[in-house]
Amino acid sequence: MKAEEVIWFLDCQRHDYLNHLQVISGLLELGQPARAREYLKEALRFIETERMLLKGHEPELGLFLYRFWQKVRAFEVDVKFVRIEETFEDQLSGENLVYDLDSIVEEIGRSFSGSLVEVSVLATDCLICLLASGRGKRLELTYDRGVAGVR
Repeated sequence: MKAEEVIWFLDCQRHDYLNHLQVISGLLELGQPARAREYLKEALRFIETERMLLKGHEPELGLFLYRFWQKVRAFEVDVKFVRIEETFEDQLSGENLVYDLDSIVEEIGRSFSGSLVEVSVLATDCLICLLASGRGKRLELTYDRGVAGVR
């Protein structure tokens, strides 16, 4: 992983955690402890998703999924991972795997901006397939040996 990528990941985490603390602090200052508790539950779900993506999978896939999740949030897309299936004989190939997401993220953003998207993932040694559904639409997005595609 390049230094710029490490900085990007750390900045995402710092920004998200600081935002959670500011929202909770603001709700408490406004005398709304019930809303603060609800937001805290939401923040904990967010942190658990982050942990699941980064720790629960083969490292290259975890980085790919985490970056995907972070980038689609910029389009106000809420992602719910409903299934992640991995079948690896060797370590997932693709040194530039986490850098080749832009076309996939942009397509998800255009198709599902402002909505909840359910995503299923199938990952093998050289292929990652994301099935995204929401708003009555369904997209199949693939990353195969360095080439990203959308169907």
